[in-house]
Amino acid sequence: MYEEVKQAVHTARQYVEEVFGSEQIENVGLEEVFPNEESGGWLITIGFSRRWDPAPEDWSNSIRMKRRPRSYKVVQIDSDGQATSVQDHSGITQTS
Repeated sequence: MYEEVKQAVHTARQYVEEVFGSEQIENVGLEEVFPNEESGGWLITIGFSRRWDPAPEDWSNSIRMKRRPRSYKVVQIDSDGQATSVQDHSGITQTS
């Protein structure tokens, strides 16, 4: 099962990078993995930042840091290992 999950995560990340690539996404990373009992596949959440999203200033450290808001997308991977859809993760974009 571990290899199946690894492959599904790889497919989901690649799918997000291809679909949203023209939007200059960065900091792409895995957030969540859940089995999809309906399809026998996986629901995989991938997070990323877009360069054009404004970066609020974080004064919590002595060095000023700027972090761009992250978008979270859920990619559905079917039982054959193919990405079949991508959607917002509850329509939430977080900044931490």
